[in-house]
Amino acid sequence: MIVLGLLAVLVACGSVFLVITQAGPAYTAFGYTVAPTGQEMFLAGALATFLLAVGLWMMSSGSVRSVRRRRAIRSARAYEKHKPQPAGDRLVAGGADDTH
Repeated sequence: MIVLGLLAVLVACGSVFLVITQAGPAYTAFGYTVAPTGQEMFLAGALATFLLAVGLWMMSSGSVRSVRRRRAIRSARAYEKHKPQPAGDRLVAGGADDTH
C-alpha cells in the first residue's frame, strides 16, 4: 500500500511539474501535445490534488499497519521468551494429555 501511495504522489507531483515547466498554454509530454481549456485545467488540478491526497493517505495507512504488525510480532516474541515454563514431571488429573 505504501508503494501504491508513493506512485500516486509521484504522478501528482509529475503532473504539477509538467504544468510549471511549460512556457505556453500547450503542454507536451511523451510526444503528445495538449492545449487544455480553463475547465480542463481545473479538472486536471483537481485530479492531481485528489491523487496527492489519496497517495498520502495510502502511505500513512500502510505505515500504521506495518507498525502495528511489528508491535504484535515483538509482543509475541517477548511473551514466548518470558512465558512460564510448565513443570515437566507433574501429572495433572483431567488435563489435555489424559487419554483414558
